[in-house]
Amino acid sequence: MSSPTLHCHYVLTLQRPLPRGGLDVTTWSGTVDLAAGVGRQEAYKALRASIAESDPGWASANVLHWTLEPDALSAPGAPIAPWAPYVPPTQHTTGAPSAHLPQQRG
Repeated sequence: MSSPTLHCHYVLTLQRPLPRGGLDVTTWSGTVDLAAGVGRQEAYKALRASIAESDPGWASANVLHWTLEPDALSAPGAPIAPWAPYVPPTQHTTGAPSAHLPQQRG
């Protein structure tokens, strides 16, 4: 019997200096199955180690963004809520920017 896992999505953006000046910024994203009990820090360190192994220049890069979340949008077997179609904002809008995001239908 296999151990329970959690299917997660990650995004990691790193920045490093270039030898002749300037900066190199790269984002990695994907999914990973984590064993039960694995924490964010352990997953982060494993991803950083994997990137540094493939290109040692990223080993000491600065982290600009890091996120790790369960990949599921809803509980297993639950229907996904329908969403209203996206309507782009008009040229002259008022109100909060979030007013222009798709809203869940009631």
